Amino acid sequence: MKRWLYILLLTFAASSLHAQFLFRISENGLEKPSYMLGMVGNLSIAHLDSLFGYTEMEAQCQQFCMAEDHTIFSDPSEGMTRLPDGKTIYDVLSKEQIEALDAGVYKVRHQHLADMFEGMGLGWKYSKPHTYTCIFTFSILQEVRNRYPEEHGEQRDIKNEPLEQAKLHGLKVWDIGYDNYTYYDDAYWGQWLTSLDEQIDTLMTVIATYDQRLQTAIKEREEKPKREMMATLCGKKGDYEGYAAMLPHDSDYIWQKSQEKRHEKWISHMQDAMPKASIMFEFEAWRLPGEHGIIQLLRNAGYTVEQMKP
Repeated sequence: MKRWLYILLLTFAASSLHAQFLFRISENGLEKPSYMLGMVGNLSIAHLDSLFGYTEMEAQCQQFCMAEDHTIFSDPSEGMTRLPDGKTIYDVLSKEQIEALDAGVYKVRHQHLADMFEGMGLGWKYSKPHTYTCIFTFSILQEVRNRYPEEHGEQRDIKNEPLEQAKLHGLKVWDIGYDNYTYYDDAYWGQWLTSLDEQIDTLMTVIATYDQRLQTAIKEREEKPKREMMATLCGKKGDYEGYAAMLPHDSDYIWQKSQEKRHEKWISHMQDAMPKASIMFEFEAWRLPGEHGIIQLLRNAGYTVEQMKP
């Protein structure tokens, strides 16, 4: 949860940040390298041209690939989120677990479970445990928004300068999150296909740690200005390790797992594309670090990934 909320909050202020990191992807059978730009915030053409090696490396590329999330807002099929065989949540949770869920729902919605079903529709009681986990996840997000409403005004349409420059230079432009692939959001909604026991364990953990998670999220928001300044300084210095170390590492379970699956899918698409052309990939910088980040997944697949520095 902490990582998710930090990333969302940071995104709203991204137009003032200029942290970026450039990497070369090579070996593992590639005749020519590809490159990867990790960005936090908007990047002007002037700042892009001043980034060490970017102009020269982009000139070696035939394609520019951005990575955007198109699918997290997709609607799931009813069968994906509903319990099997006409079961209800009362059938899959023990009495003690139902009591814990009821108390948790009352804490965040000020109504008991039965009242929630009546108000939101009886179909809710047929929903899988992950659906209830989302109640608590989004409750924390809403609490932070209520405390800091200035962070959640109308978002500006920020121009993607690396993309626009790539078009001017005649590079083929495509989107790894859209492209020609059949793309139903199995990365996000697919979490509802995990075992019921796993979903129940997650739900009970989220309920038990709700207060702790809420306080952590609020603290993260209070520390946001400091983290933004650190991100900017890291980017200006090219200090990728410092940037990676400052990111929160725990996350909401469903969101975290969805990103892991999304990254794995993107790596597969990168592996298909890189032997055919040199490509400049553009990712949000927070997607690069960590065990399931883009860089480590590429290394696991046999590629050499090295940061380009003066």
